[in-house]
Amino acid sequence: MASEEVTPASWGPASSRTISWHDPRLTAAALPTLSGLEALRAMLAGTYPPPPIMAALGIALEAVEPGEAVFTCTPDDSVYNPIGVVHGGLVCTLLDSAIGCAVHTTLSAGVAYTSIELKVSYLRPVHAGMALRARAGS
Repeated sequence: MASEEVTPASWGPASSRTISWHDPRLTAAALPTLSGLEALRAMLAGTYPPPPIMAALGIALEAVEPGEAVFTCTPDDSVYNPIGVVHGGLVCTLLDSAIGCAVHTTLSAGVAYTSIELKVSYLRPVHAGMALRARAGS
């Protein structure tokens, strides 16, 4: 335990970041009319906005091909957990996005999917500034 009293005044200056997103209902309304591959390619091309969670966590779709999806993220310290490393939930979200979207690229228009189980074994900590890349598929 620290010998000095820790108070909000001793925390130092506050950090902040601003995120912006577009109405996710626009993309959701279009998805049933497109195959999974068409939908993801439309998001990659900027025709439809990505889901807001991507902006919130700093995750980006980098590439899609039939049966494959690649996502990237370089987290900052806004996603740290109390022990001073990037929260595992961000890593799980990055992986789940890649896996789910790789499956999505194989689906016909109007066919939906969702993750029903996810297991992640963490091998080492992730720190702010580390470039992460998740590729799922063949």
